Amino acid sequence: RDAHRARASAHQAIVALREFEQPAWMIAQMYIVQAYIENLLAESMCSGIPFSTVVDGQTEFGAPLTTAETYTRALAHVDSAITELTGETDAEVASLLDAAAVLKGRILVNQGDYADAATAVAGVDVGFVWENEHSQTTNLNGNWLFNSSIGRYSVGTGEGTNGLDFTSDPRVPTCQKDNRAGFGVNTCPEGADVPVTRPFDTSVPQALVVQLKYADREAPMAMMDGIEAKLIEAEAALDAGAYATPLTGTLAILNDLRADA
Repeated sequence: RDAHRARASAHQAIVALREFEQPAWMIAQMYIVQAYIENLLAESMCSGIPFSTVVDGQTEFGAPLTTAETYTRALAHVDSAITELTGETDAEVASLLDAAAVLKGRILVNQGDYADAATAVAGVDVGFVWENEHSQTTNLNGNWLFNSSIGRYSVGTGEGTNGLDFTSDPRVPTCQKDNRAGFGVNTCPEGADVPVTRPFDTSVPQALVVQLKYADREAPMAMMDGIEAKLIEAEAALDAGAYATPLTGTLAILNDLRADA
């Protein structure tokens, strides 16, 4: 529901922005939002996704699209964003062009077009980040909300034999918290934004593992970044059989990223 609401809102914003002759970068940003969500829906949902629109305050129901058609729709919208930005010089343009490039690369990988995906992201610097921001008056960071605040989810510890033990990953700082009798553990830093007291499901026979990567309710989250651009290039090199090529092959790209992790 939230995904379609955001997508429909972006569409309505484009109409209003054009009507009131607002800068092209604002329109491009809304096309990126549409394309991001359409790609996300294609990745996450079963084939047969309906895309309805709102015209003059009334809902116009759309026919369900296949996964392939949804990727095509997303690609068209990200290309519209790039077209809006062409020739513009506003300060917002550079970051939006990079965001559109990474998103286009992601969509093309999903379509199996690895060569064009690598071309799309070629100019993106590894340090680029395009963030989804959060605040108490809009939306809270979801990782913080469902883990650090209400304890519905715990950080994966590798249980079940096929999961990753994120508690041993230095990129995912954690602490533990549980006020139930027999546990009485609180290793979270003093003053940390961790209002949870125990797991949401009290039948869980272990203390709640709390993530500290997104340390508070307003922490931003990367939607597209330069690391992903490099991973797309690595994927394209693998598809082309260039996994061991010096400097530009899959292994070289991955090792460069590891060296700077």
